[in-house]
Amino acid sequence: MTATPTVTVRGEGEVEGPPELATVSAVLHTSGRTAAEVTRSLADLAHQVEEALPDLAFDSVRTDPFSVSPVFDRRSGVKVTGYTGRYSTRLTLADFFGLSDLVVALAGLPGAQVDGPWWSLRRTSPLHREARVDAVRAAVARAQDYATALGATLGDLVELSDTDGGFGGGMPRAFAMAKGGGPPPELDLEPQPQTVTATVTARFTLEGVPSGSALEV
Repeated sequence: MTATPTVTVRGEGEVEGPPELATVSAVLHTSGRTAAEVTRSLADLAHQVEEALPDLAFDSVRTDPFSVSPVFDRRSGVKVTGYTGRYSTRLTLADFFGLSDLVVALAGLPGAQVDGPWWSLRRTSPLHREARVDAVRAAVARAQDYATALGATLGDLVELSDTDGGFGGGMPRAFAMAKGGGPPPELDLEPQPQTVTATVTARFTLEGVPSGSALEV
C-alpha cells in the first residue's frame, strides 16, 4: 500500500502593540557592625520606601526577603569585621500616568538604585492569540504554495505543534541620585512597543500528487 504523501511546513506570526505593564525595581544597601544592627537598618529602609511611594494602584508589589551577609577581613579571610544588608522591591503599574512620580520618589531615597521600567504584556494579552493565529495562517499558506507547485491539492491536517514564542521591548534604564542630592534624573519613560512572536510546525496530506515522471522539469 502506497503511503499518502505529506508536506511539513513551518509558520511564523509576529504582531506588535503597546505595553500593558511597567515594572520598576529599587535596591538599597546598608552596613553595620552586627547582623542585628543591619537588620534593624533594613527594616528602617523598608519603612522609608513605603513612606516614599506615591498613592498609586499597583498591579503587583514583590519585595525580596532581607539579605544580610558578613564582611570578612581582607588579610585573614576569616575574621568578621561587619555586616552588609540588601533590600529590594519590584513594583508593577498598569496605569503609566503615575510612573514618573514613582521613579522620582524611589530615586530620591538615599543610596537607592532604581532600574526600569521593564515594559511587558499580561499573559492574557490578545496579542499572544493574534500571533498564534497568524502563525497557523502562515503555515497553511506555505503548505498550499507547495501543493500548488506540485499540481496537487492540500489535504487534511495531520499534525500541528506549537513552539513557544516570545516578546521583546525596550531595555530597562537605571537611575541613581547623586550623593549630596541634586536635581532628579532626566527620565525617558515613553512606553516601548512589545513584539510578540509565535511559531508552529504543521503537517498536511497531499492529494492528487502527479507521478514522478510528471514532476520532471
